[in-house]
Amino acid sequence: MQLANNPKTIYPCPFSKGYGMLANQAWQLLKVFFIYRLILACSIILIFYFRSELLSDASVDGQLYKYTSVSHLTLAIVLGICIFWRFLGYSLLARLLIFTDIIMLTLLMFASGGVASGMGVLLAVSIAAGGLLISGRCALVFAAIASLALLTAELYADQSNFLQKPITPTPVC
Repeated sequence: MQLANNPKTIYPCPFSKGYGMLANQAWQLLKVFFIYRLILACSIILIFYFRSELLSDASVDGQLYKYTSVSHLTLAIVLGICIFWRFLGYSLLARLLIFTDIIMLTLLMFASGGVASGMGVLLAVSIAAGGLLISGRCALVFAAIASLALLTAELYADQSNFLQKPITPTPVC
């Protein structure tokens, strides 16, 4: 069995040498994931600009949310151009998509108030996509990195008292 990439088969995970997938199918999956990411990035920005009352909570960092959401959309567009014009190899593009999602969605979750905001659930889609796009042992690496990113964000928020809301005294009747 030949393990080098050829026009018909792609071996995307460097840790799972025997796993290969058809090139046409792989690129189609990558395009579908890009479209999902583009819709997600646009939705996140629209939430910021049109639903600002959702982000008016004291535990929300509006500046971080704004800059991260714009960066997420920009990276999605740049990587989308690389996907459709195939400037980079499939394996590199797939890994970049997953890693940027892990970083950006973790930052958005942190800016939105932590795990309680529900933004961390979006990472599950990226990890599942990583399992489909690259598979093998790399899927476990993506899941581990995402878990560590979430834990790190929560630890940082806890240590910096970012998520603590001011305590309001309850009236005594």
